[in-house]
Amino acid sequence: MFTCPNCHSKTISLRAKMSASIFRPARCPSCGGLFIVSRGAVLGALAVAELAAVPLLVAGPTIPFVAFVSLVVLLGVLGCAYSFGFAPMEQLAHAEPEPKWTATTYVLVAMGLVALCLIPAYAIFRL
Repeated sequence: MFTCPNCHSKTISLRAKMSASIFRPARCPSCGGLFIVSRGAVLGALAVAELAAVPLLVAGPTIPFVAFVSLVVLLGVLGCAYSFGFAPMEQLAHAEPEPKWTATTYVLVAMGLVALCLIPAYAIFRL
C-alpha cells in the first residue's frame, strides 16, 4: 500500500497506482482525494531510459543481439518499477472527461492501419 499525499494514510494499492490516469485517477478511500503518478517523475524516468539507451545503440553492432534486447528490456522494466513503485503521486482537482472518438479519429486510425499494412506488402513484393 502507498501513502496518500493528502491525508498520509496507507490506502492506495499498487493496482490503483498503476491504473491511475488523468481520466480515471486513483481515489483515496480516507480523504477522497484524486491522485496520479507524478507526470514529472514519469518524464524524468523516460529521459533517463532514453539517455541510458544511447550507449546501447552506439555499441549495438559490437554486442550480441540477445544481450542488446535484454538490456533494453531491463531498462524498460526498471523505468516501470520506478514509475509505479517509487515515484511520488500528484493530486488532481478533478478527473478529465474521457476523450470522444470523432469521424476524424476513425479516419486517422484507418489511415494508420493501411500504412502499417503497406510495410509487409513492400517487404514482400518490393512495390
